[in-house]
Amino acid sequence: MALQLVITNAGRAAVIDQANGGFRAVRIAAVGVSPAAVTATPDAASLSGEVKRIASIAGEATAADVVHLTVTDESGATYAVRSFALYLSDGTLFALYGQADTIVEKSAQALLLLAIDIALSNIPAAAITFGNANFTNPAATLARAGVIEIADDDEELAAVDRTKALTPKSLNRAIRRGVGGRPVDFDTNSGSMTIRGDQFGWETGYFFRGASGATVGGFGAIGGNNTLNYFYVGTGYQAANNLRVYPTRVSYGDNTIWHAGNDGAGSGLDADLLDGRHADAFALLAGGTFTGNISVAPSGSGQVSLAHSGTTGASGYVEFRRSDSTREGYIGFAPTGGQIQLMSENGRGFNVAGGPLTRAGNALWDAGNDGAGSGLDADLLDGHDAAEFALLTGARYTGLVRFQAQEAIRLAGKDSFISFYSADEQSRRGYLQFYGTSGVLANDGAGALHLQTGGTNVLTAGPGGVAITGGLSRNGNLVWDAGTDGAGSGLDADLLDGRHADAFLTRNVGARPLDYDAFGGSMTIRGDTGGWSTGYNFRAGDGTFLGGFGALGGGNSFTYYFVGPSYDAANGLRVYPNRVTYGDNTIWHAANDGAGSGLDADLLDGWQRDDVRDWNNLLNKPVAFPVAAHTHGAADIAGAFPGSLSGNGYTVLPNGLILQWVTGAQQAASSEGTQYVAFPIAFNTCFQVMTSTQVANPNIESHAVYQLISFTAEGATVMRQLVSASGADREPSWPRLFAIGR
Repeated sequence: MALQLVITNAGRAAVIDQANGGFRAVRIAAVGVSPAAVTATPDAASLSGEVKRIASIAGEATAADVVHLTVTDESGATYAVRSFALYLSDGTLFALYGQADTIVEKSAQALLLLAIDIALSNIPAAAITFGNANFTNPAATLARAGVIEIADDDEELAAVDRTKALTPKSLNRAIRRGVGGRPVDFDTNSGSMTIRGDQFGWETGYFFRGASGATVGGFGAIGGNNTLNYFYVGTGYQAANNLRVYPTRVSYGDNTIWHAGNDGAGSGLDADLLDGRHADAFALLAGGTFTGNISVAPSGSGQVSLAHSGTTGASGYVEFRRSDSTREGYIGFAPTGGQIQLMSENGRGFNVAGGPLTRAGNALWDAGNDGAGSGLDADLLDGHDAAEFALLTGARYTGLVRFQAQEAIRLAGKDSFISFYSADEQSRRGYLQFYGTSGVLANDGAGALHLQTGGTNVLTAGPGGVAITGGLSRNGNLVWDAGTDGAGSGLDADLLDGRHADAFLTRNVGARPLDYDAFGGSMTIRGDTGGWSTGYNFRAGDGTFLGGFGALGGGNSFTYYFVGPSYDAANGLRVYPNRVTYGDNTIWHAANDGAGSGLDADLLDGWQRDDVRDWNNLLNKPVAFPVAAHTHGAADIAGAFPGSLSGNGYTVLPNGLILQWVTGAQQAASSEGTQYVAFPIAFNTCFQVMTSTQVANPNIESHAVYQLISFTAEGATVMRQLVSASGADREPSWPRLFAIGR
């Protein structure tokens, strides 16, 4: 970028021809340089702090308002340039420029080469000429040769800078990337890319080539008259073995490739296998010989169908033949008679024709034609002879008569009864009888029913009720009455004072009380006094345990309350009589924190440990501070400001500020270069480093200075620079550093 110089009033007067209304040609003969940061003004007559005036200059106009100036100085002078001025051949100060930062710095051994582009305001560049030097290094433009910067890889890839040049390598890479060559490894297309071919008969695509340039493969598109024919992937545009993608199909060469969208009936797909089997493993519709059994799925899900012609004769049948193909018989269907025929070659053997199943003209019984009226006279019934059954006309039972559940003996008529006789059937011992008019069982002259055992009534039922001698049970279960209920009775009632059990809180503390139930006073939960753990549990709807709270103890001694996923989980909250813990870890609060609490905090007033220092031990040394009685003596001061008071030492102030001083290695009289100097201790953070120079002989100047290059928390890098062109008056020197940090 061109510098904007301030043209002085005297310089403007020299170049402007007021009498003729134009410009005079002026010649810049010298450039003055100064290390001072001069503020340029039009009324300046000289360059403040000028240390040298250089006549070796060259220049030329590179634009209508821009002049390129080149200054060289091959002398052994040493100076820094922050400001410079242009002088005309008559000594007039034409223009000047200044800034705070150093423009260039010259050492005794260095050649100064200062190339500057100067922008002129209201003065044509053509009106200015320069000295007789024949060198210049103007910036290159589209119209002239000059100095130009080389673009780096990122700038070449971006392709937006018009002021920088490409190397042959970068140019080759850019061209190859643009015309379809191999991109550089780090290049990635972030959008779509279009490859256009001849609009009338076009072939476009990508090619992959070996190191020799031979084509390895490629892919692209083929078509004509702006109409796509197909895309291809292969070794050539129309190779017989390439993959082609047409708008409606995919082929390998001229052979169609099958997929789920074009296979099936009529596709022409001739597979080598079907479900892993060759064609000779299947039976053809024209016929075939099975080498194994034919099975039909059970439960009616499979069947074998045989077609018939509808004319007389068995048209659909299954034949049975010998190995020499001689037919032995068949199973067939006669469509006219509706018969299924089991036939043999020597005559009809078995027919079914919609009527009963017959054998040699005799009906065969099955589940469809047996029963009442069938005429079937069986020898046995369920394996029993007729003599084993009771006849309706009467019979004598030789064993017990049992009934299924909810079955009974039914007696018809009001005078029917059951009599109980003696073993010889001569003496009736009792009877059961139902009187339709009075509704009572039995008749003992008093209208009551008696059940006896051993001659003693155990149940008497009459108009006055039912009287039971002894306990009454049902299926072995005691029937309760006012004499058998109460404590210890085992009675499990449905209601208690009109409420179900879920309306009460049971002694099982894990039970869930009703939502509307509330305790008006305290409630005590007791555990096993020999080592008890009691409490409330919280469960999900499916009974999954979620957590609880309660108390733990042993031997009637309370230990702690707990809140957690189990009674004694390591991660539960515990409340002891004198502390609260999470598992075995103490929980701090305002009553148990502070000195001696063992609380290990992550932050202190928002500071990490590394951000602060221990007041009692600023540098991790066993120094007690402040002392009980501070006397401002040496011992007290040493305790307040710990450190190392030596040639390379440090001290730490009470507010954490650290001061350090150190001397680096000696360097020879004529040497230049850098060295690293380590601090006595490492800072957490280093704020500033100051350098100075120590000479070997106080009576001889070293003609060298040390400059700070960089610094870290552990040390600094300094550079020794010679400031004299003569080696006779040089002396060795050392760098001395003073650093401040915390």
